[in-house]
Amino acid sequence: VCYLNNDHFLSGGEDGCVSLWNAGRKKPIFSTASNLKWITSIGSIKSSNIVFTGSNEGFIKLWKVSLKNKKMKEINKIPMA
Repeated sequence: VCYLNNDHFLSGGEDGCVSLWNAGRKKPIFSTASNLKWITSIGSIKSSNIVFTGSNEGFIKLWKVSLKNKKMKEINKIPMA
């Protein structure tokens, strides 16, 4: 789990999905399939819309989150060799 701001946070799951949540709600705002395998790490750059995910597939993926459009777009994929 990582926070984007005081109201929104992200979670990653064993199904490879990343979900954006509003801190005051019980259901995610949206979910997106980010990796083919279990998300093992997730983080964000404070006060920005940039998020990164890691999984056991060997890459760190960087994402741009759009709260307005309720989506995430992959902007980079870095191999961990």
